[in-house]
Amino acid sequence: MALTQMYEGKNNSPQTALSANITADDSVIPVSDISVFPSAPNLATIGNDDNAEVIRYTGISGSTLTNCERGFGGTTKKSWDAETVISRQITKYDFDAIQSNITELNNAKQDTLTFDTAPTAGSENPVTSGGVKTALEGKANSNVADSLNERYTNSVDWINNSDLDNYRTSGMYNFGTNNANSPSNWGQLFVVAPRNDQVNQIYFCDGKVWTREYKNGRDIQWTTWVPFSSIYYFYQQPTSVTSASTAEFCRVSDSRITPATIVLNCEFTVPSAITSNVTWTTAAGYISLKGICTSSTCKVNLVLGQKGN
Repeated sequence: MALTQMYEGKNNSPQTALSANITADDSVIPVSDISVFPSAPNLATIGNDDNAEVIRYTGISGSTLTNCERGFGGTTKKSWDAETVISRQITKYDFDAIQSNITELNNAKQDTLTFDTAPTAGSENPVTSGGVKTALEGKANSNVADSLNERYTNSVDWINNSDLDNYRTSGMYNFGTNNANSPSNWGQLFVVAPRNDQVNQIYFCDGKVWTREYKNGRDIQWTTWVPFSSIYYFYQQPTSVTSASTAEFCRVSDSRITPATIVLNCEFTVPSAITSNVTWTTAAGYISLKGICTSSTCKVNLVLGQKGN
């Protein structure tokens, strides 16, 4: 997109006069007061009637306009006497340039954003040439923790000098520095509390994710923070064994389960049927839950994850 050259104006179009006679072919124009003219390159008008001549000068030296193009903008070059008025006036060229540039900009504007699959050769537009598309695709492929970090960074005030143990209400919190029981500074905490006595915390920071849980009344308070690389499994399994003593009452088999698998969340459809602490053991290919379950209709919902580094 090429725009027409536009030239600086001068408030009130102050006038001066030619300080010597000039011919129609002179390219150096002497004037009495050079200060009335804007910096070069620019335009000047000699005379102030229907026979005026517009010139374009590309230099100023002392009290002269230099490298002048005579008869500019369709006017007629001619000889002029000393003391003829000369000034920077608004010319037909100025109006034509404004109109031309507005039309050019309007025709070139983009009403909607369109993303090419590859940069357009020679394009001066960073949107259609693929620059923004590439940036957006890169962001879309970033890991979950980084996406959440950007999405929520400005949504809540940062919390400092607090204790994560006290956050047991479902919600999202931004933590800054000097917070007790936090795995890292500057992160987002997501709290899931399905019941008052069971709370799960998931903490996102610098591309890493940690989890821990709180259970009241089952000899378990806050567990230690455990890093993991992904949540990959949600399972609902009918209980297979009802036992009046602590025994395995549920086993989930899956090839993705390894000794490094951890339980991110464990809920029972009939929580009153669980009358003892529940423990679990992970091994290659399965996870085993042990405890006392008094109802054969109770189901367990497990969210499993894999330990990270």
